[in-house]
Amino acid sequence: TGPGRTGPGVVAMTAAVADVLQALNLQVRAEQVPDLPPYDAAGAWRNAADQAGELDFFGVEQTIAWLEAVLVSAPYNAGSFETHELCFQALVAVIKSNKCGPVVERVVKLLENTADTYDALLKCVDVDEWVAPGCSGMLRLYMLQVLIECFGGQRISGNLVMELTSNDTSAAVALMAFILKCGEAEFETQAVASRALVQLSTADSIFVPGSQETNDQKLAKLTAQLNTHVNNLIQSVIQYDVIDGFGRTICQHQQSHSRTDIIVKYFLSTIHNCLLYCSANQKKLRTHVALRSTIVKDIMIPYVDNILPALYERASVDLTVVEFQNLIAATQTFVVVTFNIDIMRADFIEDNLILRMLEVPGALSFVPFFEACVRLCINCGLEKSAFMSPTVEKLVVAWHALPPQTQERLQRRFSIAHFSHALPTSKPVAALRDALQEILGEDAPARKQRRRKVKKGRRKGKKRAFGMRWVPKHKSEPVDEATADDPTGEDDGSESDSMPDMQGEEVGGWSDGAFGDPSGLPQESVCQLSGVLMTDPVVAPDGSHFERAALEDWLRFSPTHPLTGSALDLSACQSADGVRLQNMQFQIGMLAEARVDQQAEEEMVAPTMPAMEAPPAASEPAPGTALLGDLPSLASGGASATEAPKKKTKIRITSRKVIDAPEDMRCAIDGKICTNPMRSQYGHLFEKKTLEQWFNTCGSVCPVTEKPLRMEECFADSDMKKRIIKWLKESGHA
Repeated sequence: TGPGRTGPGVVAMTAAVADVLQALNLQVRAEQVPDLPPYDAAGAWRNAADQAGELDFFGVEQTIAWLEAVLVSAPYNAGSFETHELCFQALVAVIKSNKCGPVVERVVKLLENTADTYDALLKCVDVDEWVAPGCSGMLRLYMLQVLIECFGGQRISGNLVMELTSNDTSAAVALMAFILKCGEAEFETQAVASRALVQLSTADSIFVPGSQETNDQKLAKLTAQLNTHVNNLIQSVIQYDVIDGFGRTICQHQQSHSRTDIIVKYFLSTIHNCLLYCSANQKKLRTHVALRSTIVKDIMIPYVDNILPALYERASVDLTVVEFQNLIAATQTFVVVTFNIDIMRADFIEDNLILRMLEVPGALSFVPFFEACVRLCINCGLEKSAFMSPTVEKLVVAWHALPPQTQERLQRRFSIAHFSHALPTSKPVAALRDALQEILGEDAPARKQRRRKVKKGRRKGKKRAFGMRWVPKHKSEPVDEATADDPTGEDDGSESDSMPDMQGEEVGGWSDGAFGDPSGLPQESVCQLSGVLMTDPVVAPDGSHFERAALEDWLRFSPTHPLTGSALDLSACQSADGVRLQNMQFQIGMLAEARVDQQAEEEMVAPTMPAMEAPPAASEPAPGTALLGDLPSLASGGASATEAPKKKTKIRITSRKVIDAPEDMRCAIDGKICTNPMRSQYGHLFEKKTLEQWFNTCGSVCPVTEKPLRMEECFADSDMKKRIIKWLKESGHA
């Protein structure tokens, strides 16, 4: 049975297939690919186009069989992927020209038979693109589009991307980053890549829900897996310029508000999730957002300006409005990028953007938005702005409109760290603190009195620093200072008291209980100044631990020890790497434990559900199985069990992980491997573009030593560039 459709659209698609096949014919002859069946695929499709129709199913099947033979027999030449690129481009064109069940099934059969080649090509591209950028052309785009055309974009998840890349986080991020940067990619493909990046930033990307393999593993092993995944993920987000990729995609679709809202939502979710982890690379990511990327200043702030008029037209907003979801997420991102980064604060001080965000009807009745706005006012230094008075007045009026229970919850969140979702916040200066004292819940006299009590307690040997939990004598349970005066100590933990799920219902994300009970966290893991879980801890000469950013903010206004009042300089403090690792292990351990508990609970509930057999056409794949039906695991490269494996020209190459690059090959500013290394007169290595951006932003000062330094005083390190290229080649090939 043949399709038999006619019309101008059908003729155009048939002719497009013929053009791609003709180009592939020429490439096959040039490379002298052996063992190909004698079939003129291009001629068959050209004849169908000339007859104003489409090729029958028998001809389509012969074409797919010929493409399969080309994929299996085509030799691999380092840095050359033209033949494979044209093969997958032809497959995409064939499916689009005739997307019926038999054609799709035949393409899936091709994917099963060429699983080894598919897997090896992804590995080869990952390596060769670093040696010769752009050598693979659009190959990765067409490889992903074939899967989308066969199975639909909604079924291409982060788990499947990890399976395609043999559980290599770096390769998975590189693949999705390429799709975002590719201007030829369709919006559906870019949306799939964006959603997959969000899923890669969650634990579900490595812990398959309901998987027996995950449930049987010990908690320590799960923690180690998540630890490795998190470090690789954040480093890869920096390494492959994922933020720049999101920026290009947003600009590409800026004429469509609906498309822009979707990409912005996925971008903010990815960055927010990455910044939740207490990873050593978290600070590098914040620096990367501020110095190497202009997405916040050039895209996010204008985006907020554009959606505000649409929000003003509503009588009241709610969390079902996509624009309002993105406004909350953007505000939380602004809080992160303004924390201890001066260059990001001017945009909020000199403009009335915060005040205009507060004027969205009904927005301040939502606790997450209210809290983010208050923290943004503190981080950006609103006391320096001419719009401080009307902004504070707007916040105070909205504060009085909140229910008393909500006010109490907010004050607790402002007074003590909320371990699962605490946004980084600087200590407010006196003027702003006094203006917001009704909201923050602590006036200046009370704060001074508390300090005197802390000092008195310290002389007695009771280390009870500001914002810390303490253990009463003869008791083992910790007491929260924020609720010490409350005999019940209860917090309903309602949904309005938690940060919103930035990923949306279709993606899934963290919950307020994801980190478990923080009572097992050692006291030295919490900053003794801000009370938050430290991600970049430093230790003072007297043994006190502080978050570096919080201490830098403190010393900017008072060169004294925050607890003792004695003179203190930042150079006298040292990095507390042991505490940082301890914090990260605690946080990731809580994530892994929560995942095990959740799956155990699901296993207990599952047997009570009645067994129902779903229709075959609408059935979903079993958890942990590949979405390609009978397609064997790409990691193992096995052949189909029902037929003998074909003789194939295998590409033997191992995947290169950029995150494993030696430290002496990395830029001293952002930690990325250098592609155009520059050496300063002080001996430090920098990427040229990164160093130029540093000088333009921070002035003529060395990023490491803080000594005077100009671009003219740095020189290109050609020997290091040769070493980097040699390392990439040697580490990437077997």
